[in-house]
Amino acid sequence: MNPGTIIKKEDGDDGAAPPRCYSFPPPDSPTRTTETKNEEADGDTVMTDVSSPECSRVRRTATRVVATGLTPSSTPADAVGPWIYVAAPQPRRGPQQAELARLVAEGTRALHRFENDRVTLQVQRDRAPTGAKQAATRALLRRRQELESELFVLARQTGVVSGKWMLFITADQVDEYWTLVTEATVRGELGFGAKVATDDGQGRARLIAIYTHDHEDHEDVARVLRRMVELKLVKVKEKPIYYKCDAFTHLEIMGNNPWGLKASRFSSRDVLRGES
Repeated sequence: MNPGTIIKKEDGDDGAAPPRCYSFPPPDSPTRTTETKNEEADGDTVMTDVSSPECSRVRRTATRVVATGLTPSSTPADAVGPWIYVAAPQPRRGPQQAELARLVAEGTRALHRFENDRVTLQVQRDRAPTGAKQAATRALLRRRQELESELFVLARQTGVVSGKWMLFITADQVDEYWTLVTEATVRGELGFGAKVATDDGQGRARLIAIYTHDHEDHEDVARVLRRMVELKLVKVKEKPIYYKCDAFTHLEIMGNNPWGLKASRFSSRDVLRGES
């Protein structure tokens, strides 16, 4: 199968019944700002807990929706929303709205503190003698590392620890890929859920996000990736795909962000290093 995968830098039919997919406004997403909408347009969105009680209720009652034509290549975003979701059978408790709100509020304050410190350190670097500029640069690097650690600690405290492998698939092959993802998800072979972008009319590659419970559970993250390789969703010897923490998505930390943070947690190449 020609993968037809577009990599965004930082950034079988076994006779079984079709998976149950559904599309509806996320029940527990924070209010969407202009910046969030821009991020969605860039292929990454505020996380939806696809195993929330509301999602689980819809999954149980939406019988054979796939058979009615809910496929990403032909499902318009203006009719059903930006995403089609599928959830794994295992139950999962996601973060509560208050926890998400705390993450965003405290995380935003941490980012603002860093911005202030960065300005101070940059002024010190610019005013320092030539021989002392490197010390100021190292101080700025340490401060950025402290910010990253602070955000990961906050994510753990608030329970926003999930993340997702991201595939960007050309529109002519997105249905084939999504079928593989949905079937594997409902069999419990991938993560706790997945989503795919619907057709926004702009002809862009579609994001398929495959969620895992905990970005620090490296064994589970690697297990999901290896299954993606087995399904030929990912080719080991081709360009890597990337994994992003949902906490960073909530905080709207994208590639080329003003804080100099790495938007993705790691790449498939990192995880599969040494494997053929």
